[in-house]
Amino acid sequence: MAVAHDANHAAGRALAAVTYVSVPRADGFLFLSRYTGDACVAVFGRAFGRLSLLSVMPLVANAEFLQVLAAANAHVRVPLRASAPDSGGDRAASANS
Repeated sequence: MAVAHDANHAAGRALAAVTYVSVPRADGFLFLSRYTGDACVAVFGRAFGRLSLLSVMPLVANAEFLQVLAAANAHVRVPLRASAPDSGGDRAASANS
């Protein structure tokens, strides 16, 4: 198996562009996350109509995601609802929230 990666993802984008044009039956890519090693999926827009939604949950409610955030010392900005009377901006979500 070949691995295409670089700091700005140009190699991966180039591979996706060539695949999209040259392999019209391809729906996307399966790949391993550089951060967790877990399997990930990148889906071409042309395949969206063949997908179905199984469940929905807020990303920051996912314990595994929060562990990855903590390990990377990273945060996710969660926008406040526009209708909130005291909406003074975004709030940060992290493993410590």
